[in-house]
Amino acid sequence: MAYPYPLPFPDESQRTPVSSYSSLANALGPSPSYSIYLDHAPVASNYPYPARNVVHPAQYVPRRPLTLSNVHQQPQSTASAETNDHTYHRSRPNIPMNYRRLPQPTHIQPKGYNSYLEGVQYPSIYFQRKGEAQPYTISELLGMKRMPCLSGSEDEVFAGVNERQIKVRIAWPGYSQYPFEKRVMTKHGELTRELLLVLLARVLDEFVKKLKAENAIVERGHEDWTLQELTHGRKGVSVKDCFIVGLSHLAGCIWQPELFVYRG
Repeated sequence: MAYPYPLPFPDESQRTPVSSYSSLANALGPSPSYSIYLDHAPVASNYPYPARNVVHPAQYVPRRPLTLSNVHQQPQSTASAETNDHTYHRSRPNIPMNYRRLPQPTHIQPKGYNSYLEGVQYPSIYFQRKGEAQPYTISELLGMKRMPCLSGSEDEVFAGVNERQIKVRIAWPGYSQYPFEKRVMTKHGELTRELLLVLLARVLDEFVKKLKAENAIVERGHEDWTLQELTHGRKGVSVKDCFIVGLSHLAGCIWQPELFVYRG
């Protein structure tokens, strides 16, 4: 019986045999004898279809995860890394028994989503006076005509920091209503340890002058931390008798001096 239109499926007489040279032949068969990946420069081949110019998966370079700890950080050699570690840490100076560390909050409340990167953390910078002597007082630093004599005085302590400037934050207990931050330029990473210590002493001096100008009063419960400079020396502690032991990184460009106060 003849149909006026072609059948939806051809019968045996209408089927076209598939050539053994067709690209579909053995498509799902065993793996070919040649490699489809290149582990060397492409070379001429007698095969009609050359191997694909694809790196073998076993040779893939492992990806480094993008985390906040490695954002904006430049790769450095082992030698430079060791130099930076040595530059930063040095040693914590010896503190007399009649001095007490000033308690300051270290938590930073971000002002916005992009206010700082939490994962980037720099080591603290310490100020060790040469000869194992006790640290310089702020009064001594403010009255100096020459730079202080420190271990690693000429170390460029911000050589590994990408910030052109830092913000020095002081949070003296009992004066939380008078937040204080002062910008210090890093001189493109060339700021030395000795100059940084002198600048920090001036920052502390400006902090006291600001509280005086605002007639600041210590908060209840923190009377032990009253500044003598605000009470004409009648009670409390004096900023000029303090030691600046180090400078600690809090977050982003915000740093905080580590202070020890004289307790008699």
